[in-house]
Amino acid sequence: MRHVIAFRHAPQEDPGGYGEAFAACGIALELVSLDAGAALPEPVDADAFVSLGGPMSPADDTDHPWMAPQVAFLAACIEAGVPVLGACLGAQLLARAVGGDVYEDGRGELGWFPVEVLPAALGDPVLGGLRGSPPLFQWHRWGIRLPRSVPAAARTERFPVQAFRAGPRAWAVQFHCEVDLTLFDRWAAAQPGDFAAFGVDLATLRAETEQRAGAQRRFVHDLVARFVHTCS
Repeated sequence: MRHVIAFRHAPQEDPGGYGEAFAACGIALELVSLDAGAALPEPVDADAFVSLGGPMSPADDTDHPWMAPQVAFLAACIEAGVPVLGACLGAQLLARAVGGDVYEDGRGELGWFPVEVLPAALGDPVLGGLRGSPPLFQWHRWGIRLPRSVPAAARTERFPVQAFRAGPRAWAVQFHCEVDLTLFDRWAAAQPGDFAAFGVDLATLRAETEQRAGAQRRFVHDLVARFVHTCS
C-alpha cells in the first residue's frame, strides 16, 4: 500500500492522528477536499481510501451534493475489494453503503467514553485491537443502524454501533481516535455552540483531552498499522 486518499468534508476536519499514523507506516495521505468542490476519484485511483468526519447530517444529500455520490463510491469500493476506513461521518456513510441507515439522537456524545467490544471484533485483523482500548473520543449526534448481515463490533452505553466491518477490506469506527489537542482546538473554534448544547464544559474537556491524547495516539497508530498490514 503506497497511495491512500482521505476525503475531507469540512475545513476543520483534517486527518489529525490518522495522517501521523499512516506516515509512521511510510504512507503520506492525499487529502481530497470534497467540501471545497473537489471531484471524487475512481476506486482504481488509490490503494485505499479514508473517509473522515464532519459536523453535518449523514443523511443530508441535498445540502451536500458530494454525499450520495460518496455513498455510491464506497459501495463500489467494497464490491471491488478496495480497502476503505471510515471515521464518524465516514462510518455513517459506510453504513449507508452497505444498506444500513442513520438516525439522530438529540443527546449525542461529546467527550471520552469507554467502548465495549462485541464478539464481531474478536479475531478481526483490524478491529481486534479494540480489546483493552482506552476510553475514546466522541463528538456526534447521529447513530448507525446496520443491516442484519453486518454485525456491530463495538458499542457504547448510548450508541449500539461504534465499529463494524463493512466488507472483506472495509472497516468503520464511529469514535474519533484521530483527535489530538490541536485538532480538538480546531473543532472547538469551528463549533463553539456544541459545548452548551451537549452540557459539556470546554475547559474541563480540553484538559481531559490533553491528558488522554497519548493513549489515544497509541491506539490510532495500532489501528492504522493493522489496516495497512491487512490490506497490503
